Amino acid sequence: MNLYPLLAAAVGGEIIDLVGQTGPVAKVVLLILLIFSLVSWAIILSKWSVLRRARVQSGRFVRAFRKAQRLQDVGAVAEQFRPSPLVGVFEGGFEEYRRQGAVANGMVRSPLAIQRAMQIANAAPCAPVMNHLRPVIDHPPSTRCAVVASIEGSDPAPGAGSVIAKHDRVSPAANGAR
Repeated sequence: MNLYPLLAAAVGGEIIDLVGQTGPVAKVVLLILLIFSLVSWAIILSKWSVLRRARVQSGRFVRAFRKAQRLQDVGAVAEQFRPSPLVGVFEGGFEEYRRQGAVANGMVRSPLAIQRAMQIANAAPCAPVMNHLRPVIDHPPSTRCAVVASIEGSDPAPGAGSVIAKHDRVSPAANGAR
């Protein structure tokens, strides 16, 4: 069975003719690109699904939070909303609330400690990403990329000039050195 007419109708005859006229190395490169493209799309669709599920669960968690009379009630049902990032923030603050003994007596000793616990819980999902960036972040400021420095919230190289100048320090080849 000849697949050429079917493939030409689906993709376009000119593209099929162009690929047919290329050499074996070009065909291997195109195949590798096609495979990586398919893998990339699979990752994109799976991340989209995860984010959609988190958004839905976040909406449900917010409704349950607003409807609850006591924080203990929300704490009891929080696990069912787990894909939501709000659950981790709530649990961080609620754990500190419990540590202060506020569940028993209703008095919060340090609202600032609860706020800090919630900020830590909010930053926890970013920790794996920052650990992967750690080798880049730990370089001296003069060799850092401006993007990483902006993530940290600091000036990449005080008085060093433009972003291009900062990148030139990273790559001697950009300065003409061989």
